[in-house]
Formats: sequence, structure tokens, C-alpha cells
Amino acid sequence: MLRAFEATHPSAQRTKDMFICGFDGSGPVIKDIESGGPIRATGALDAVAIGKASIEAAANAIESKQPTKINFPYVLCTAQTTAINQKLLAELNG
Repeated sequence: MLRAFEATHPSAQRTKDMFICGFDGSGPVIKDIESGGPIRATGALDAVAIGKASIEAAANAIESKQPTKINFPYVLCTAQTTAINQKLLAELNG
């Protein structure tokens, strides 16, 4: 989406006014949000927490324990959610 927008050769004002949002949640997108560009928000999943919970749920299923299901909501990453952004970036780059 960002590349398509940039291909239109937007003015500084148009770039300032643009609000690109998605559900990518990748490290580069989170970094772009923090840079103040037109990508303003993304939904992200905590991949490390999901991985740990998946292993625990599988082990619990084998051992007839609970929980055997997991459910993780998306978190919203914006320029204002720096603590969440940094946590996710550290995990993605870890």
C-alpha cells in the first residue's frame, strides 16, 4: 500500500494527510509507523506469546490438562503505543 501511494508522487501535504492502516504487524511496518510517515497504524499479533501458548496448549492436550485452546487478539500499533511497538520489535528481531 505504501509503495502504491508513493508511486503517485504525493506532495508533502498529501503525505501528511494520508492515513495508511492495515493488519500486517511486521517489524518494518511498525518501524515505518514510528518514523512518522503515512503508515499510521497496524494490527499486530504477539507471535512469541502465541508460539508459547500453542506449545502449552498442545502439551496440555496430550496430558489431558487445560487450556487446550488459545485465543489472541490483535493489538493496535500506532505512534502513541511505543511500549507495545518496542516489545513487538524486540521479539521480532530477537
